[in-house]
Amino acid sequence: MEGSYLRILMMCGMLALLLCGGCWVFAWKHLRRRIDERFDVLSEHLERHAAECPIRKEHLLASCLPADPERKGNGSFHRSFRASYPGFLPALRERVPGITPAEETLCMLIKMNLSNREIADKMSISIGSLHTTRYRLKQKMPPEAAKGMDEWVRAIE
Repeated sequence: MEGSYLRILMMCGMLALLLCGGCWVFAWKHLRRRIDERFDVLSEHLERHAAECPIRKEHLLASCLPADPERKGNGSFHRSFRASYPGFLPALRERVPGITPAEETLCMLIKMNLSNREIADKMSISIGSLHTTRYRLKQKMPPEAAKGMDEWVRAIE
């Protein structure tokens, strides 16, 4: 009798635990969906009013950047950049074969018209490391692009 009571009690406990876990997963997914929806609305709003706003969208995006855009799981920076410049990354990958993710991030920050100091801060690297990354990127670029790399990157649509 006592064994069956203990079994029933354990089953009820497991059921309660599963129910709480399921509710937590549901709430988490709902919260993530709401955050993504709000982000999409803000991105659309930024696109619609980019021409009307006196502040350039590059500066708005730069102010929203985390300290380390290279950090894994940081899709918001890449998502907002792709929303502002939808054809940039595919065109860059086509023109610069073998480009690494760090070099892509560097090009995105160049496209946003950030200075070397700001780029180094956003990528959490030293100025020397930034120059090394820029040098390696220039080696992969076409010869005409390597001479005026920043202007060439900014001209990509």
